[in-house]
Order: sequence, then structure tokens, then C-alpha cells
Amino acid sequence: MDKKKFSKITNLYQLVVVAAFIIYAYNVQENWRIDVSEEKYTLIGFVILLLLGGALSAVELKASTGNEKTISKKAIYWGVAFALVFFTWRLALGLF
Repeated sequence: MDKKKFSKITNLYQLVVVAAFIIYAYNVQENWRIDVSEEKYTLIGFVILLLLGGALSAVELKASTGNEKTISKKAIYWGVAFALVFFTWRLALGLF
């Protein structure tokens, strides 16, 4: 895929996810607080969507350093690995 096209898709995806979360949070909040016990699975869904956005950003970052016009498999693997390392790190912090 072309780098410019992938960059536009990534930016649009992140914009849609953040806007959807803001709208969702505004609708479920009471006194500027969200009841996490009631909204647990929806919030987990948003975390997964944001993690996917982070992986897309990592792929875009790795692809931007190369001289090619397309995104290589190496850049995709690097982005997925970065996202998994970040997720594992956050999960480990949550457990301790």
C-alpha cells in the first residue's frame, strides 16, 4: 500500500476512534465521572481500538524512515511487535 494512502487511513481511523470515545464518554458520564463497573466491556473495546491505532501509527512511523514508496512487511511486523510490547508492559503494570 502507498505510504500516503496508509497515512491518511491511519489518521482518519484515529480521528474516528477518538471522536467516538468523546461522544460515548459525554453520553454516559454523570458529574464528570464514568462508572467503570457498568461500562467495563465498552471501555475495554475502546482500549483495543486505541491499541490498534497505536499499532497503525507504529507501522506508519517505521515505514516513513524507509526510502520505498510502499509499506514493507518488515514495517508491519515492527508495528505489531511495538504494540504487543506496549500492551504487555501496560498489562504488567496493572498486575503489580
